[in-house]
Amino acid sequence: MVTTTKNRIKRSFNKRSNNKAMKNIINELWEHTESKKDSVKIVGKVYNWLNCDNLSSIIVDDNVFWFELTNSYTIMPNYIYNYLKRWANKKGYTYLYDIKSPFNKQLK
Repeated sequence: MVTTTKNRIKRSFNKRSNNKAMKNIINELWEHTESKKDSVKIVGKVYNWLNCDNLSSIIVDDNVFWFELTNSYTIMPNYIYNYLKRWANKKGYTYLYDIKSPFNKQLK
């Protein structure tokens, strides 16, 4: 039993090590918002919200992304949340909580 578990862990680790490493795409978002903050009203609001150091990072791992806020007291307004999700989806990333589990069918 222990050997089987160790082998599974080794296989998953080897499979994982072949993938790209996690990356932070917050700099891409900053470049995007800085270039369009004066011409598009919602981008200006997102830029102002980001400028208050509310968002620590946007982590991408295997084309799946999630947000990391600066602290637990930071509140992300819905319009900013929706804008960031749309922006990342246009770049080809999938939001972590939008992934559908294959086990959902079994739960019903």
